[in-house]
Amino acid sequence: MSQKKEGWQGKNMKPIPSVGVVIIRDNKALLVREEEGSSHLTGMYGIPAGRLEEGEDARHAAVRELQEETGLKCLPEDLVELPEKYTATIERKDGTFKTFKKTAFVCKKYEGE
Repeated sequence: MSQKKEGWQGKNMKPIPSVGVVIIRDNKALLVREEEGSSHLTGMYGIPAGRLEEGEDARHAAVRELQEETGLKCLPEDLVELPEKYTATIERKDGTFKTFKKTAFVCKKYEGE
């Protein structure tokens, strides 16, 4: 998350619905690193996450994002929704900020490496 910067209008932004997936194995959390092709700042780490697509529910979006970002596959029923929604305002490479309202899931079972 970023601190307030001059010209930042984050308080006026409508949060973008998004999802995130938490995977913990051997007391380690799975994180993904933003690379050059990402619109997020290169080198930043976070859980596999992304926006909901038109008509998509949060659980199916989480399954899709996990596979897109990590190659891991799970079923919607393998996800346990966390009780809180999380809101974060994130700086992007173009200097703008986007506010995301995230539904987070813990993935209990998955296939792949």
